[in-house]
Amino acid sequence: MAKVCPNCGYDLHPEPGYYLGAMMVGFIAISIFTVPPVVMLKLSGADDSVLLAYPFLQYLILGPIITHYAKVIWAHLGYKSSFK
Repeated sequence: MAKVCPNCGYDLHPEPGYYLGAMMVGFIAISIFTVPPVVMLKLSGADDSVLLAYPFLQYLILGPIITHYAKVIWAHLGYKSSFK
């Protein structure tokens, strides 16, 4: 992510730890996409190796995507709240 928006000049990294909230929101979103399918796999009698591989592969694929978009949304919320 760029340090400053090329269009409006908004500082996208105003302080250390600014995106910590975005990471927590992303983690919750990834958990919502992971926990129900794992419970359904367990209830359907899936093998233990599938139960361990499914969340790993899902976090590997969806983790970076959801984290990126959570940061983008967090930056938009910061921009909107700074220019009322």
